[in-house]
Amino acid sequence: AGLVAGAERHTTPFAHDPCAYYRIVVERTDGAVVLEVSSADELMLTDGSGASVLVPLAGARWVSPRHLELASTPSAPHEGLDAWLGERGVAREGAVRARVAWIEPHELVFVRGLVTSAGEDASDYRGAERARLEIRATPEHPVLLSLAPLGASASAS
Repeated sequence: AGLVAGAERHTTPFAHDPCAYYRIVVERTDGAVVLEVSSADELMLTDGSGASVLVPLAGARWVSPRHLELASTPSAPHEGLDAWLGERGVAREGAVRARVAWIEPHELVFVRGLVTSAGEDASDYRGAERARLEIRATPEHPVLLSLAPLGASASAS
């Protein structure tokens, strides 16, 4: 777990809240992903004493995220979502659903993943004040992100 550090500030699309990171997934009603957009490829977390962890966000699974859901259908179009898709060269065909998830600046984030690097001098990273950990996702060890503590049986949503 750590606080978001050093991230570029963004505004969450559609929610207009300040954020350090956002991800938008647009799907058709059959579950096929039409478009996925994120504001960054990685997230740096710090424990406040100088130790940090670099978390890759590509392919990370979110557990209990803060999110906003939007829908646009032929009978009830969402002008903002349709315009946003159009700006990215995607024409809505049929009904779509967008899920916007975001992490606020300096927010406490919980991560579960495989630590692959603990820096040069961090043979025991738990005792090294300035340890710089890196996490990597593998098929056996996916990266999980949460805004709440991850229990032993956490599953991704």
